[in-house]
Amino acid sequence: MRKVSIWDVDYYYNQKGFNTDCMKISSFHKQRGDQVNFITTEYDINRPYDIIYIVKKSDKLQSPPAKFFDKRSRVWGAGFKYISNWKIPDVMLACRPDYLLYPNPSNQFERADMVQFFNDQGKLLGLTQNYENKFRNKKTLVIDRAFWKSDEDSIIFALDQLLECWNVAFLEPIWLSKVVCNKNIRQHFMRLEFTMNTQFKFLNDIGDNLESARLIVDFLRELKAHAPTTFVGAVNFAAISLNQYDNPENAWQDLERCLSIIALGKTEGFELRIQPLSNRLKTPYYTIFETISSWTQNAIDLSLMEFIALPIEKQFNCGLEDVYRDNTMWGNAVFYEVLSTLMRREELIFKYGLLRWENRKLEIEKIDWDYLRENFKGEK
Repeated sequence: MRKVSIWDVDYYYNQKGFNTDCMKISSFHKQRGDQVNFITTEYDINRPYDIIYIVKKSDKLQSPPAKFFDKRSRVWGAGFKYISNWKIPDVMLACRPDYLLYPNPSNQFERADMVQFFNDQGKLLGLTQNYENKFRNKKTLVIDRAFWKSDEDSIIFALDQLLECWNVAFLEPIWLSKVVCNKNIRQHFMRLEFTMNTQFKFLNDIGDNLESARLIVDFLRELKAHAPTTFVGAVNFAAISLNQYDNPENAWQDLERCLSIIALGKTEGFELRIQPLSNRLKTPYYTIFETISSWTQNAIDLSLMEFIALPIEKQFNCGLEDVYRDNTMWGNAVFYEVLSTLMRREELIFKYGLLRWENRKLEIEKIDWDYLRENFKGEK
């Protein structure tokens, strides 16, 4: 019998959530007759061990002391990007999770049946153990990290298995290229019974243009009709798709593309968001694109003209109409730069900048257009 310690660093500091790798590692060793120590306190840290498994997803949390990183340690996770030395093998992935590993489970998914079909390379696992949870609350959580990485036949095989399950939810983001563009996969996916109040998470690997957005909205509409008690999560699109340094006109094309995608989402009632810039050097016009991203990430219900005016309204404790008729308030650099940019293509404001959630619009008279045109005369 070996002494095994399991250290989920994220859980140790936050006392919430769970890591399915840890649950399967615990199950594997307990079935072998090993003694498992799950670290939740300083006392647990100092207990003797033959093997210690250390996982950390967040790179913002403190790492364990260096003395724990030796030949007995197996380290992995996004929070250990430079010192990771281990990947969970298929023989462990095939184990039934140890549902009792985490103390006092409070998250509804911690009491679910956890199902896994694939290894991290997207290959079907061989013979797997019964995944049934003793709590028997009839929720089914698909925990595969590489579910959508697999080939069409394997995905359809897995979806067919899920047809036998109640209240299905996917832990990892769903690849839109598979469920939107593949007719067979889409049909099988739409036959599943999803758990109430679950929020779908999506990975947009289709594209960032308006046509892709239309395809995605069509799928989301079908999904919402099939599972009306669920929450259809946001879908992200890239802010920059063209080289804006070689041709400044590309910046306008990217801006209108972003605004048209957001308008489609607002009109149809689905959250289509613009991703934050990963690197400001992608565009010389980063202020406008950062503002557009922040708008879609934080205030999707507002029109763009309302969103950019918010800091001014708060600063001067005034209304929207006051902001757009008094340039003495325009000291906010971001507000002024975004507004001056939009006024160079005023048609974009009327087409996209007044649109609120679900195709409602900001009243035109809320803005003194003659005053704006006079202030930005000659800045075309």
